[in-house]
Amino acid sequence: MKHSLRLLTLGPSDEPLWVRLYVQPVGDHWAAMIVAESADPPKPGELKGIGFFGDTPVEAKELAVRYLGGGVEQN
Repeated sequence: MKHSLRLLTLGPSDEPLWVRLYVQPVGDHWAAMIVAESADPPKPGELKGIGFFGDTPVEAKELAVRYLGGGVEQN
């Protein structure tokens, strides 16, 4: 299983910034990776961007969304 979301967050200068959140298995765990929208998606098993690990895809995704502030819009 692999999926991605397009998210709107704030960049370093408080400007709106679109990123992608990819969730996929990496080794024995799940990784949620925040990657610039303009970057290529991670290949299977590859780590890219800012990563968060969990035992389930839901756990990894929740960690990444919490890092982003929890208040991101999804498209």
